[in-house]
Amino acid sequence: MRTWARRMAVVFVIGGGLLPCIAYAQGKDSGRTVTPVSLGLSSSRQYPAGMADVRGLSLGFLNNADYSVTGIQVSLGSNETKDTAYGLQIAGLANGASNTAGLQVSGLANFSKNTAGLQVAGLLNLNANIDFSGKRSGTYAIDGIQISGLINVTDNMEGMQMAGLLNRVRIIRGVQTAAWNNGTDVSGGQCGVANFAEEIQGLQIGLVNWSKNARGIQLGVVNRAEELKGLQVGLLNFKADRFIPIVMIGW
Repeated sequence: MRTWARRMAVVFVIGGGLLPCIAYAQGKDSGRTVTPVSLGLSSSRQYPAGMADVRGLSLGFLNNADYSVTGIQVSLGSNETKDTAYGLQIAGLANGASNTAGLQVSGLANFSKNTAGLQVAGLLNLNANIDFSGKRSGTYAIDGIQISGLINVTDNMEGMQMAGLLNRVRIIRGVQTAAWNNGTDVSGGQCGVANFAEEIQGLQIGLVNWSKNARGIQLGVVNRAEELKGLQVGLLNFKADRFIPIVMIGW
């Protein structure tokens, strides 16, 4: 037992001396702290102090704040990455990053300007830049999948959105699945209770389908398209000012 205790003491002494040396290695170009491990209670009480470039593991309790992360960032509260998070972000409440390449998992919400990978949240996934006045600026994108209990929002997307309540996108090349799907330019499909698209090339399946310009198939109880090149199958089908039950064919 004494031998084991001595060995552990040596490990702690050596580790305690080496860790600060490793943690405070300076980046040649950025001048920021580069560390394999970041630990903290909150963003104001973490080691190393200030926002660092983490190449490994970042662990936080209330709020975890790093400049960039290549590896894993975990917090019971929230994770914040000012630049890019490469790898995995896991938070009890929320994840935030300017850019994400990998996976974001949170109990409440995920925020990112641009995402390549997967976002999974209990309530909200948002890809946009929002200032304190609540205004969105710029155009941001996701290449991958958004899954949330309530709402997914992004500007441009290639992939899939799955939500319990609402999916909102400006341009999507892929699939939306939610109670309410809303897109400006959709190439692919929408499946939900209500589907709305300014322009759609593909398939709409729902109780209510609406499009200003539809090229493809609308399958539902009520289908409406101002311009239709394709097929409407439903109880009530509308093309501009025309109404035909069951089946409407447009060309």
